[in-house]
Amino acid sequence: LGPDGMGRQSFIAFIAITTTNLLTDSVYVSLMRYIGETVGRKREELLPGLLWWAWRVEGVAAALGAAVLVVPAVLGAEPSGAWALAGLVTAAGVMHAVPTAVLIGLQRFRQAAVVGLTTGLVGTCAVTIALWQGGGITGMFAVEAVVAILNLAWTGTLARRSFASITAGPGPPGAVRRLRR
Repeated sequence: LGPDGMGRQSFIAFIAITTTNLLTDSVYVSLMRYIGETVGRKREELLPGLLWWAWRVEGVAAALGAAVLVVPAVLGAEPSGAWALAGLVTAAGVMHAVPTAVLIGLQRFRQAAVVGLTTGLVGTCAVTIALWQGGGITGMFAVEAVVAILNLAWTGTLARRSFASITAGPGPPGAVRRLRR
């Protein structure tokens, strides 16, 4: 990529990572904590309502995060494809916070680690191949977008399977609302 290309790639990646972290950290930590606490109290029936709320919050945050990177692409930031793909990476990263919080909250650390390690290794190899093939900055972000979506799908599947035996229930009046707060 050369110095100019590496600087540009690093800047786009910095914006994407910072945006993702700003839009996920507090919800991720809170969700992980309350999933663990709720399961520890044997109140699993409250979790589907909490997760529905978390998906909605992070869905809005994902759209906002994608916009932070797609708007510069639309306004002419170069390379525009890289900016747009970084927006997709950001949206997937924000959404990824929910299933990861589920796995960690349920103490399924190995499952969460295997996903990250596997997709990280595959992504690194794929970025190397994309660069060798002349994909440049846009190619790098295309690989990252595919890896982010696969990561979200895989982690989401594991989280969904972890909740297969849990059925939603009303619990005490206002319990889900208190849990969401």
